[in-house]
Amino acid sequence: NLIKQSAIKNKKKFTVQIGIFSDKEKTQQLSKKINNIGFETQIKKINLSGQEKIKLTTQFFSTEKEARGVLRKLKNANFPGLIKRE
Repeated sequence: NLIKQSAIKNKKKFTVQIGIFSDKEKTQQLSKKINNIGFETQIKKINLSGQEKIKLTTQFFSTEKEARGVLRKLKNANFPGLIKRE
């Protein structure tokens, strides 16, 4: 059982990064729009070149194929994005 748990922990996860923003309100509005088309989002504060920014991503996916499918749907709905491996 421990082997299964460590294999799951070591498994690479994929997400679709919508973007990195500085305006919290606009990021939250964008997040809601993406939630409305059926995708969970995560907002995370990050430090980029000494400045606080906000990174908006989708939930995690276990395969790159799943993430690619979500990215395609987001782009079809005119949202930006790129696949990131975490």
